[in-house]
Amino acid sequence: MYRLSLLNEHQYSPSPRWISQLSKRTGPIPAPKASFGFRKIQPNDGFTLSIWFDKIPDKTIVWHAQAVNTTTGLVPEGSKVTFAADRGLAITDPRGQQHWSSSLPPGSGSVSRGHITDAGNFRLLSKDSGEDLWSSFGHPTDTLLPTQGDGQRPKCQCPEKFLLMDPSDEYGDCKPDFEMQTCGPENNETENVHVNVYELMRVDRTNWPYGDYQRYSNFDEDKCRNACLNDCFCAAVVYGNDRVCWAKRFPLSFGQRAPNAKLLMMNQTHTLTNIRGTKGYVTPEWFRNSPITSKVDVYSYGVVLLEIVCCKKAVDLDESVILIDWAYDCFRDRRLEDLTENDLEAIEDVGTVERYVKIGIET
Repeated sequence: MYRLSLLNEHQYSPSPRWISQLSKRTGPIPAPKASFGFRKIQPNDGFTLSIWFDKIPDKTIVWHAQAVNTTTGLVPEGSKVTFAADRGLAITDPRGQQHWSSSLPPGSGSVSRGHITDAGNFRLLSKDSGEDLWSSFGHPTDTLLPTQGDGQRPKCQCPEKFLLMDPSDEYGDCKPDFEMQTCGPENNETENVHVNVYELMRVDRTNWPYGDYQRYSNFDEDKCRNACLNDCFCAAVVYGNDRVCWAKRFPLSFGQRAPNAKLLMMNQTHTLTNIRGTKGYVTPEWFRNSPITSKVDVYSYGVVLLEIVCCKKAVDLDESVILIDWAYDCFRDRRLEDLTENDLEAIEDVGTVERYVKIGIET
């Protein structure tokens, strides 16, 4: 084991003399809870600038400097680490080639001191503000320690023709930037109407793994395209080398890059719609140009439950009544008896009726 001979658990100030060089003469010193220095991994390997917990039997490395031009972070014997006010830490090999540095942000100012915490975080502190200019917690390798967190989230983007629902929330949901029309009988006079009014855009290596609702086997790419163009529920299709075509429905969520897939995504061109279904069973968000959420997947179950409770159809065209709206009005006005009419058993157990109606409305 080899250590930086000037490091302990307190503060360190940059200095031209603050240099630790790797040699077999570097001996161990009394260790704090977290230690920082050079460690030899295997007898015939090089060294890594590392952080480890020294007061446990297994001296596990929890962070190491990832040296440039290597995948292991190993540097040869005779390398040294320096601590300077203008650049923080830097590792150079015996030939003077720099392998790694702490890479302070441009214009961040000078480092006044370094500090290692008991949690294993090595910090370089600003001379002016005392805030961190660099820390090992901010540059994790393969281990997360208590209180660390990675502070990293995937960068999300909306597909083309979609916009963020909330422009100030870069991790929020997306919505179409075109108005969506219904797909009732008035819009389905011809079977292939959507082939002429939509086009599919190709997006390579992208997939929405949780949006499958239809699978077509042994399809070529053109047949896969047409299957989506003729399906008003279809938002996108994924076509791979296995000739399997996966149709995706709204809402598209958790899109990911994939190595061997083509995404063919519906793009509005001349007209507006992208949905076919029956009013009364399809969630109103589709018809109102409202944000599409996961609620749409379970909406029809609530409608069916209300049909069972009320013994009425989801949509009564003769009376121009939509069951879900009527049930909500009765629930709001405390007129549940109107839903059950003359059903004495339901009237006697109005608490159960109320619970079922709430479930039907909320889903």
